[in-house]
Amino acid sequence: MNLADVAALVSAGLDGAGIDDVPVVDPGTPVAAMPCVVLAPAGLELGDGNHTLRLQLDVTPMVPRNNQADQFPRLFAMTAAVIQGLIPSQVRFEGDIVFAVTGGDGTGEPPAMSFVIPTSFTSDVNLP
Repeated sequence: MNLADVAALVSAGLDGAGIDDVPVVDPGTPVAAMPCVVLAPAGLELGDGNHTLRLQLDVTPMVPRNNQADQFPRLFAMTAAVIQGLIPSQVRFEGDIVFAVTGGDGTGEPPAMSFVIPTSFTSDVNLP
């Protein structure tokens, strides 16, 4: 499994919930438009006698922070759709899903609110 596979699962979950036009943002790409779902590496873990590599990945649905009363239900629906899209895969949920606010003055990114979904999956890299 790789990042493209995770992005496809996230997109399929959003599409299945009727949530259209929400881009999945690859690691390292600045957030320019919202709503979106950001994929951000959180770490690596060796497994199976040091022969496999698990990628720890934060999957983060985000919406604009303005008009929060209207945006929060949208964020909640996006988060549920993302989780639904990931459930039938080998992606493992790694802990609590945490609410966060990001961006704004001086950060270079638009103000946003989000849920951070910590996940991991065995990458398609085989170690000797």
